[in-house]
Amino acid sequence: MAVEEEGLFSADGDVFFHTHAPFLGTSTGRTGDGGLRVAVPALGKGNFQLDTLSSSRSLLAQLGVEGRAATPAQHFSQLVRSSLREVFFLDIQLASMREYKPENGGHLGVSGENISPALLALSQQVGRLPDVVDWLSELCAPEIEDIGFERTQLRDVMMFLVERGGRKISARSISDGTLRFLGHLVALLTCSPGTILVLEEPDAGLHPSRIHLLAELIERIAKDRGIQVLATTHSPTLLAHLSDEALGNVVAFGRQPETGLTVCSKLKDLPHFDDLRRSDHVERLISTGWVERAL
Repeated sequence: MAVEEEGLFSADGDVFFHTHAPFLGTSTGRTGDGGLRVAVPALGKGNFQLDTLSSSRSLLAQLGVEGRAATPAQHFSQLVRSSLREVFFLDIQLASMREYKPENGGHLGVSGENISPALLALSQQVGRLPDVVDWLSELCAPEIEDIGFERTQLRDVMMFLVERGGRKISARSISDGTLRFLGHLVALLTCSPGTILVLEEPDAGLHPSRIHLLAELIERIAKDRGIQVLATTHSPTLLAHLSDEALGNVVAFGRQPETGLTVCSKLKDLPHFDDLRRSDHVERLISTGWVERAL
């Protein structure tokens, strides 16, 4: 694989580097020896210099090396790399979430393995655990009234749900869908503001009648806490419950039958997206191939 085109721009359109800047003219693209020509800002307003870097990896890392690019390109490349290092990929492993863990386990963990100590930590902060209970009470029937904790002599902990009437359900007996939902909820509530949270098929295991709650959860908490969520899904139901803004920002992927290449586009950039957004049958349209035809 090789990079064919890459650029970094400000929100105002300022170029920090670009492999297809106009002044490159016919010099755009890869060289015969595997290099990739790139224009970067030079000293002086509006001036650019030509550099040749390796096409075998992203230019972001290469432009971050001192002396390889003008200061703006170095600075903003470093900012982007720092942001990418803050990506939190939550790969929930249900078996790990059903075990006792040290009560000072802290962070949720990439597989959700520390769900019990993470909830225990929330319980020690005023008003945090009731938020979790409120979301779960919307998800579950009978209604969840509280979350409790069992401790061992070795200071390990396991969470349990308390249903209306006092019945306790330990983490080992909670349904897969509820436990996944709880993992996503705790991740959203505990990751640092500015985090990019990556979720794979977050609707897996949820009853279709509760998927609307997942969409509300992701959008509301992400907005309130300044988190960016990237989620993959094959669920028309989840897409149908997104806000107009979130639905427009969904990126759809498909294959070109003629070339076999993968193509992608934001839904809001596809023809007749406004018709989809205004439709009362978004789920049916998506499930019957609207996106594939539009791509």
